[in-house]
Parts: sequence; structure tokens; C-alpha cells
Amino acid sequence: MGPILVTGGTGLLGGMLLWRWRDDPQGLAALVRDSSALPPGAWPGVAIVEGDLARPESLRRAMEQARPSLVVHCAAATLVDPCQDDPDLAEALNVTASGEIARAARAADAGLVHISSDAVYAKGVGPHREEDAGGNLSVYARSKLRGE
Repeated sequence: MGPILVTGGTGLLGGMLLWRWRDDPQGLAALVRDSSALPPGAWPGVAIVEGDLARPESLRRAMEQARPSLVVHCAAATLVDPCQDDPDLAEALNVTASGEIARAARAADAGLVHISSDAVYAKGVGPHREEDAGGNLSVYARSKLRGE
């Protein structure tokens, strides 16, 4: 059984998952864009795999290198204003990359957990049903919903 691969390990949620699961006997791997940006010893015992959400071929290579049994996809363009300013970037990182990760996980016979956002619900505070997603959404929220 391969490790759990967490995308977006340098982000808030991904980093917290790596910290929380740090002793998992299955093993952990973190997908990061640039490992040289990590402080030394950032995640003891976590295999670091480089991959860039904006470059689908690097995601496939990263998946082949990590050989995970489960992928927890936390990585995304999450800052609302930059997504509004650059919808193409939001599309590339939140839609195209999510599809590539899903295809690579399937090819590796790995399970996939895709982290969404409550921003995909325009109707205010939840709880929500899955079919309630949509409405008048920001570029960020639309891209997250399309990525699902």
C-alpha cells in the first residue's frame, strides 16, 4: 500500500493534514511546486514530490514518483481577488489541474478526496445539499465548482 499524497502541502489545510497525519504508518507524501522553498526539516518523514498545478505533465510525473494509494487534493488557487483578476489562472489551477490529478490518481489505482469550498454555495450559510451548489458565484467559486 502506497502513501497518502497531499496536494497543496504548503497551504493551510494541506499543511495541517500533513501535521495531523505525520505518524500514519501508511506514509505521507506532499506535492509541492518548489521543494527548495521549504525550510530544512519542514516535514520529517514526509516524502516531498515536486509538481506544478499549471503543468499537467509534472503532475503525472509526480504521481508516478509518489505511487500513492490515496490522494487528498487540497491544492487550489484560493485567493478570490487574484482569481477575479485572472480567470484563466483560476481555470488552470482549479479545473484543469484537478482533472489531471483525478486522471493520474485513476491511472495509479489510487483513491481520491477532492477538497471543495463552501464558496460554491451562493445561498449563504449551510448546511447545504450537494445539488444546492451554484448560483451567482465569484470566479474562484465557479472554478472550484467546475473542478469538482
